[in-house]
Amino acid sequence: MTQMMAKFIVVLLSLCLGVTSVFAQSGPDAFVGRRLEDALRVLQMRGLRVVFSSEMVTADMRIASEPRAKSGRKQLAELLEPHGLAAENGPGGVIQVVRQKQPKAERPRGPVAPAPQRKADADHSDVLSAGTVYRERVTVTASPPGPRDVTGNSPRRLESGELQAFGGHVADDPLRIVQALPGVAGGDDFRSEYSVRGSPYHHAGMVVDGVIAPWLQHAAVGRGDTGTMSMLPSDMVQEATLHVGAYARRDGGQIGPQLNLALREGSRLARRYRMGVSGTTATLTAEGPLGAAARGSWIVGLRKSHVEWPVGRDDHQITVFGFGDLQSKFVYDVRPGQQVSVSLVAGVSNIERDDPNLVALADGVNRATMATVAWRSIVGSRTVVTQRMSSLVHEYLNGDQATGPANRGTNRAGAYRFDVTRTLFRGVVEAGGQVRRVRGSGRGPEVIDASWSERSGHASFRRTLGAGVTLESGLRLADSTLVHHRALDRWLQAEWSPGSRWFLHGSTGVMHQFPALEHVRGWAGPVQLRPERATYVDLGIGQRLSSSVRWDATLFARRERDVLRRPEAHLRMVDGIFADKGVGDRFENVLAGSARGMELTLERRRQTGLSGWVGYSYGVARHTDTTHHETFQADFDQRHAINVSASAALPWKTRVGLTFRGGTNFPIPGYLVARGSQLFPGDERNRVRLPAYARLDLRAERAFDHRGLHFTLFAETLNVLNRTNVGLADGVIMRDTGEAIGFTERLFPRLMSAGLRFEF
Repeated sequence: MTQMMAKFIVVLLSLCLGVTSVFAQSGPDAFVGRRLEDALRVLQMRGLRVVFSSEMVTADMRIASEPRAKSGRKQLAELLEPHGLAAENGPGGVIQVVRQKQPKAERPRGPVAPAPQRKADADHSDVLSAGTVYRERVTVTASPPGPRDVTGNSPRRLESGELQAFGGHVADDPLRIVQALPGVAGGDDFRSEYSVRGSPYHHAGMVVDGVIAPWLQHAAVGRGDTGTMSMLPSDMVQEATLHVGAYARRDGGQIGPQLNLALREGSRLARRYRMGVSGTTATLTAEGPLGAAARGSWIVGLRKSHVEWPVGRDDHQITVFGFGDLQSKFVYDVRPGQQVSVSLVAGVSNIERDDPNLVALADGVNRATMATVAWRSIVGSRTVVTQRMSSLVHEYLNGDQATGPANRGTNRAGAYRFDVTRTLFRGVVEAGGQVRRVRGSGRGPEVIDASWSERSGHASFRRTLGAGVTLESGLRLADSTLVHHRALDRWLQAEWSPGSRWFLHGSTGVMHQFPALEHVRGWAGPVQLRPERATYVDLGIGQRLSSSVRWDATLFARRERDVLRRPEAHLRMVDGIFADKGVGDRFENVLAGSARGMELTLERRRQTGLSGWVGYSYGVARHTDTTHHETFQADFDQRHAINVSASAALPWKTRVGLTFRGGTNFPIPGYLVARGSQLFPGDERNRVRLPAYARLDLRAERAFDHRGLHFTLFAETLNVLNRTNVGLADGVIMRDTGEAIGFTERLFPRLMSAGLRFEF
């Protein structure tokens, strides 16, 4: 198996490099359909000294038509103009990419009358983006949608400016913005995890700058009701992309959704500093160019809490959750077509809690650090090669109220990854491989110490055919020495635009997920666990009502098998007495299941004016234990859900926004039955469901300028209606009284926060 995996990666790498060498000089450049950023890299490779920032040239900008000019400088102007950008001579002979400015003679002196809405919209309002507020008259032209930006097969993407516009201040966390996306469920105000289409939290993956990063969270490991928060504030994220269904598994292997976060690059135009103080945290961000020629950039962010988190807890516990984190990224263009980047994310959190339960958590310390070095090369005019090395270290220590230190652990992961993207046969080939070495140890009720390797290789091909049809097919081969199994993922996506406005999409695939370290505990001999498996089918239809408004309807189905379950995790009643499940306290591949439903989305995405979305989803998720012959609602089954998020730029440099999330909520995992307002042990799993969840949040901010200093006053109210929402907690069953207590807790009451943000 090891030799097979090694041969697969070697053959794949040889094929990619061979294709690169053979076709590097063949054919003219083809820019149409590609990202604007990639086209600018090609011009750099040709010797054009052009510099740009990721906040100016965003990842969603694509090229709609080939430039007609022959010279590089004129081609640059043609590529930038449709996106409201221009080329400007800078210091040292470099060419800077800036926003287009209206000629001085054309600037109105009086009030600005609304311009007719044609190909472009002239709008005298602030354009808010990460770290910068531009106060000028800007002509904004919507980027023509590329082949990957128009259908339901596309990922759900939030750019830097959208993360700022739709984000909150009480909990500055991009994962909580993701919780409000259409089709996403997150029923616990204190936790940043999310569920999509009935998938549990551990079936969701998170990738940061191409690195699998499961531990970059502030939390008390293994003590679920304390709250969690990402170590990445929204201001430091350039792009958040949520993949669902039968998406391409190029990064990690899981049978649920995957969230990709890209760290923001610093400004290449000037040094900028930003300080913020809210009701819960204080932040500092600094960024600027590297070198006189601005061949690179740097950015550093710091965040520190100064009150308890999660705020607003209303129970018998007194919890103090303090945290701090650091993020940094350095990017440098070694030469045209060659770029190196170094990023670092680190965080520490400390939880202190008073609880009458002697075995409850008293204190917990959690630390994590991720370091990444990446090298990006443009070979010829059609090939991009990215190599990446990373190291991730995680440590935790928990103590109980009476016994002191209860459990501790360390996780380490080092990885090397390469990716190749090549235009070939009028399509795009993407291929790559990854080797990841993981070591985990834990000390608690039992001792765990294991070291294993995870290896994978992937390849895919995407091509747009005639009549508006786009097809993509790919595969991923992976293995894990932790369980000595291998898995082959495969996927197929199809998109069809029969006209200028309508589009249809479909996808199918088979995916796998290897067991993790916590799943192999309890196995005294060789681990007999198999990879979990899921088969997906999606079908959808949508319509573009205008350049910025579209709707989409998607039907989805998922079949699962070999899903892990710990049969003895919950007590139940049989004929009036407690009964154990009876096969040992360990995970086994005993669950088969299904999830079916639909998703409806209406969205308006603009840089100015009103932007946002409305999403409704319906789904049914069920599991069957094939060994014990019982069928029940899945732990994250939520029948009906609605997510609404909106942001609007108003006159006088003011922006307002709202977020509403509501749903029928999840079952309470376990064998419980409700009698009045109390819970008791029962004989049917997941019979009792949490009360329906509904929460409305409002936010507003107003920008001011004074003597060259720009500052913003912001305010936010969570749960405006002060609705009593209930989430899951770590409950216990009292054998002497037969009661089940502590399985729920109240979530956020009405919370108000305000603060200031300075920029200079």
